[in-house]
Amino acid sequence: MPTDRHTDIFQSQRRRLAGLAYRMTGSVADTEDVLQDAWLRFAGQDLRAIA
Repeated sequence: MPTDRHTDIFQSQRRRLAGLAYRMTGSVADTEDVLQDAWLRFAGQDLRAIA
């Protein structure tokens, strides 16, 4: 279950991730899909295990 800390970290990097995803896909819709997938993967991670 994601915590507020997960949300804070992801939101602080969202713009950078969106720029990268857009450069990779060239599509706003695909960028949103990539961000959603990234969020779902990140939200399931134990932050203590991430260095």
